[in-house]
Amino acid sequence: MTAGIAGATRGRLLSLAPSTPLPILTQTAQHGGRAAHLAKYIVGAGERLSINQPQQS
Repeated sequence: MTAGIAGATRGRLLSLAPSTPLPILTQTAQHGGRAAHLAKYIVGAGERLSINQPQQS
């Protein structure tokens, strides 16, 4: 998870000012030893965020 801003394209698509600060969660996976970008999630103000991760053995 990183802190970012909406930017011109995301801001336009989400009806936000380009300078709006947003937490951005990027989902990736490994395939054949290489990282593959799967998705980016934007968490809006006032929304609850819950991350469930299985315990690593």
